[in-house]
Amino acid sequence: MKTPTIITAISLSGAIIVSAQSPEENPFFATLAEGYFIDAEAHYTTLDIGWNISDYTAISLQMFYANKDNDDYAPISLEEQYTGIGFNIKNYKQIGDNGGVYFSTGAGIAFIDAEARLGNDKLQDDTQEIYITAAVGVQESFTENLTGHIALRALWFNDYTITAPGFGSLQGPEHDINFGIEIGLTYKF
Repeated sequence: MKTPTIITAISLSGAIIVSAQSPEENPFFATLAEGYFIDAEAHYTTLDIGWNISDYTAISLQMFYANKDNDDYAPISLEEQYTGIGFNIKNYKQIGDNGGVYFSTGAGIAFIDAEARLGNDKLQDDTQEIYITAAVGVQESFTENLTGHIALRALWFNDYTITAPGFGSLQGPEHDINFGIEIGLTYKF
């Protein structure tokens, strides 16, 4: 007989998620997802390593990487690389035997490396900024340990400026909130 465990978590978006379910027998998981930010025209990859604290709630350490080649500043060519690490919380609602929907939110710090070129001149700068992310998606269990998902993701970066002596500065990114679509796989250990 399962003994229910009550878990209360407060996400960074202010929502309170309460679950009264006992954790799964194998609570640890890893999720790898690949996505595309539509407005920013940038590919991204996320990796979550986490723990199912109940049957319907999980917390994870989330890492991501995105790379964007930007021609919007013509004749300046700009390449931006984003690497982030933060915490994420996911709440899941089962639908049917193997499927379900979920909402997740998280926040952390992004390490932004940018390189701008104008002819032979090159500007390179880096900064660290806060990010907040949220995703809503559907998932389907293929086996007891393997689950796939498709999700819509929103990612916000704090404003930042790239500067270098004698070259000037550029404000980035062009879009404060990036919206993307992703597909991924989760393996439960």
